[in-house]
Amino acid sequence: MKKSKPIAPAEDANIFASTLAKTLENPVNLGIGTLPGHSYQPIDAQTYAAGREFLLNFLGIDDTNLSLIPVKGGGSGAISAGISALISMGYAPKSMSFSGWDWTGYDSFCYTYGLAKLYLPSSEYSSEDPDTLMMIQTNRNGDGSRLNLERAQKIIEENNRLNRPSFIDLPYFSGEDFEKEILQLFQEKAKTPTIIAWSPTKIFQTFAARPGGAVIVMFPSNEMYEEHRWVQSITARGTTGFDDAVTRELWEELAHNQAGLKERHAHYLSIIKASTSVWKENAPAAAAPYFDAENYGGMFRLFPAQSDTQARLADKNIVAVLMQYEGEYRLRVNLSGVILPSGEVMPGADEIIKTFFEVLNLK
Repeated sequence: MKKSKPIAPAEDANIFASTLAKTLENPVNLGIGTLPGHSYQPIDAQTYAAGREFLLNFLGIDDTNLSLIPVKGGGSGAISAGISALISMGYAPKSMSFSGWDWTGYDSFCYTYGLAKLYLPSSEYSSEDPDTLMMIQTNRNGDGSRLNLERAQKIIEENNRLNRPSFIDLPYFSGEDFEKEILQLFQEKAKTPTIIAWSPTKIFQTFAARPGGAVIVMFPSNEMYEEHRWVQSITARGTTGFDDAVTRELWEELAHNQAGLKERHAHYLSIIKASTSVWKENAPAAAAPYFDAENYGGMFRLFPAQSDTQARLADKNIVAVLMQYEGEYRLRVNLSGVILPSGEVMPGADEIIKTFFEVLNLK
């Protein structure tokens, strides 16, 4: 991907000034969002540092040659800020590649940033176009297919050859070894920046509040880090990186309620395990491959469908998302729909799942 000359650097002076104010006794604030009694309070440096350390440890990433900024808007906000960070560093993507069965939200970023849409099969992460931004996921949020280390290595090699940054969308991080190994592989082997758009809304069960997330940029060298470490600060106000009250609350949790977040994450994993188990137990032979743990993971699956499948399921009081791409239909199913908030399997789940597959005519 061709680089243009980056814009002039800037640092986040607000955090420094806010931290400085906390060291003084009754300071007169002439700087930070001044309005008597209603001054803006950015995340203080200590809270930021503690939250940063927890998050990087959680993801299995070394805190070396990387920048991290809190963002608002969950995973969507993280993707938006991540794309802006790339542009600010001088990279100028002209298109975005993803599967036609992936999360439909990717379309909105193409419209927002003027990117052409390049659809690839779910099993592929490859394009010889150096100006294409590939949306990489450890578990695809469309069909649940998993990225393995061999394929991740090929992505890195291709991006290195084309001088193309890597962009990892990470909304469903489970903490499994294969995911941490993939992130570590990008950190160790990539010769161009790697953007990670991280969201807490699923894994920490904060979806209803959409509290924010983070954008992490892993640089391949200290020289590149020193040149561009300011980049996310300078794009913050122009995108979703300018924190608000809810974002600051998330960072307070990351810094000071780590045990509680770990407990929520464990509950999330128990939901994924319970839902996958009950679906697998009641799936017909034709659906068994969708529950192969080596190739699939997370909460979503795509099943073959017809144009009227959604309506026929509704007649059975079952709702799923009907998707269409190139004349074919798929049902996007959230497996956790048969799990109660307590984490227990819903009464009658067996019959619901069997009815679902009967309507799909999968045997």
